[in-house]
Amino acid sequence: MDKGYEGQYGYPPPQGYPPPQGYPPPQGYPPPQGYPPPQGYPPPQGYPPPQEYPPQAYPPQQAPQVVYAEAPRNDDADCCQ
Repeated sequence: MDKGYEGQYGYPPPQGYPPPQGYPPPQGYPPPQGYPPPQGYPPPQGYPPPQEYPPQAYPPQQAPQVVYAEAPRNDDADCCQ
């Protein structure tokens, strides 16, 4: 009866599981050029953008402060001379 049980339900299967060339696939996963892509991610010019993020907007407040600091010094020099 044991032979009949194994034959009827096919357990354990002689060559069914695991399949001989089904899983894992020999060259299917991971794919050779699929994932990760060789030059796809990160994109060469995409993210972060080379000049898209404000080049002169940050910080905008330091430049006038430096000029303002030198103004009174020049005034004092002219006054003394």
